[in-house]
Formats: sequence, structure tokens, C-alpha cells
Amino acid sequence: MTETNKKEITNKISFGVSDTKAKRKLNVSNKVANITAENIERGVSIETLETLNVPVMRYHTQITIHGKLPSISDYGYVNGYKALIKNKNGSMGVKYSAIDGEKKALIKETQRYCKCRMHFHENSQGAELVKGIDRNLQGDDQKTAVSSLYDSIPTDLFIGNKYIMRDIYGGYYVIAGFQAIPQKNLDAFIAWFTSGAIISVTGIDTAREEYNIKQEARAVQVQKERDDIEAKKQAVLQPIVDNLTALGFERYDGKQYDGLHIIQPKRLCDDGSVKYRHIFYKKYGTKHKRSYVISKEIKGVNPGKWNNPDKYYRGTAKGYKRTAE
Repeated sequence: MTETNKKEITNKISFGVSDTKAKRKLNVSNKVANITAENIERGVSIETLETLNVPVMRYHTQITIHGKLPSISDYGYVNGYKALIKNKNGSMGVKYSAIDGEKKALIKETQRYCKCRMHFHENSQGAELVKGIDRNLQGDDQKTAVSSLYDSIPTDLFIGNKYIMRDIYGGYYVIAGFQAIPQKNLDAFIAWFTSGAIISVTGIDTAREEYNIKQEARAVQVQKERDDIEAKKQAVLQPIVDNLTALGFERYDGKQYDGLHIIQPKRLCDDGSVKYRHIFYKKYGTKHKRSYVISKEIKGVNPGKWNNPDKYYRGTAKGYKRTAE
């Protein structure tokens, strides 16, 4: 949700933190961490951070690595976003946007395969789950829908927060900040998120395979439909092309030039006649103006209104022209 749409936030709670004290002013360790800034910048899991040889503090907004971190860069971008912050005491703050990227990508992927309880959204601020409550609901029905979804969010499975938001138009949303998730909880979270349609990471693999098979079958069907349409089009077009050839026309696919006049079969009319698009070209500096005229006639058609060259000038033309031209 954008900040400009937020009107009222209530019932906000955070969960999954491991250090509830205020952020420490001192670096509590002198050890060199067995991970580098470059390792983190490539994306890191919560498990990797929590098994480091230095203290790691998990706060609501970030994780702080104490001790000394090798190769601290001046930028610290992860997945295109600023995620690493070098603190004055030498410790390193790691935003949650840099953590559990692969897990978050898997959760986001499940939305392609089934209807999920909430929408998984990710930006520079991190990831969140969002669900707008049906605006047709009123009174107690609306309150029940809001509280039911809010209460169902499994706060014991991931690190984040949850709250209820009312936008400037009076609509209600349930939102959960999704900061990180232990690998051991991933299957259970996926089962909740998809309402049981997918119950594990392995289930995502299966759903992906089934989805790809359906997509491939759909692509084959779409191509067949296109081929059928093209075949029908050619069946109608061929007699018209044969007639044009008999009248002294030939296929033209080349450069525009001053005085070029081509025609294109436009459409077949109900009475069996054909309408043609006549295109005339006239020199205009280094380019060419064009005139379009639709007519049932093949001969005796004069240019209409001249149009200046398009912004993206191609300089080529396709259609049928008289061999004598």
C-alpha cells in the first residue's frame, strides 16, 4: 500500500524478534565475522546469519551483526535496493529486504498456481502480505472478515508484523510485514498461505510442473487457433491475389519512393466484393508523406489527405503494385 492511501492503522504488533532491548550503542564483539559484506550483498538466509560466529541481534526493522565484518562496501545494495548500513560502532545493519530472498521468491511464485489468502508484494521497503476486504461487506460482516483474516496470520511461523489499515476511501485492509522465515517453518506457512492448495516447497515444484504443462498445452492450442485463422484468411485472400496478378499486379516489399502506389486487400464485404487500401507516397524531405484511401475500386483512385511521416519512420512498404509502375 502507498503511504498516500493510508488513513488509519490499528492493531499493529510485531513478532519473531530475538532481542527486545533497545539497539545497542556499543559493538558487543571484537571477533571477525565469518561472512563478508559481498556474501550478504548476494542475498543471505536467516539461518546463515544466525549461525555466524559473532552476536546477531534480530530487531523489528533490521538485523545487526556485531563484531567486524570483512569487506564492507560503501554501497551495500541487495536485489537492487540499499540494504546494508555500516553503524558508527563498526557493526553492520542488515535490512530484511536482503534476507531470505529465495524463500520470498518461492512464496511469491505460489500466487501463479492457486488462489492465495493474501497478495505477496515486495519493494525497496521489504515484503508484505496484503488483502483488501470486500467493500460490499458492511457492519458486523465487515468486522468479522477483517478480524478473521487478521487472527489467522500465523505469527509463530515468520518474522514480521501485522496490522489493520483503513484507506482514505473507507476500505479496510489486513497487512503483514513479511521480513524473514525460518526454513523449518516454510512448509507450514505455504500451506496456510495457499489455504492448503500447496502444502510444501515440494508441492510448489509439482504445481510448477503442472502449470508449465498446462501453459505448453495452451500455447499449442493458441498456435493452432492462429494457424486456423491464418488458413481461413489465406483461403479468402488467395483468389483475390490471383485476380490482382491477372490484372498485372505483383507483390511489392521494398523501399518507399516518390510516386509509389500500392494496394492491400482490406476486407471481404458481405456482397462478396473486396475493399482495398490504396497507399500513395510522396517525397517529403528525406522521407515520404502517405495517403490512405479505402475503396472497392482497383483503378482510378486518387490520393486523399496526405499524412506526414510517423514518428518511427520505417521507409519500407508492402502491398501490390502494377508491374508497369
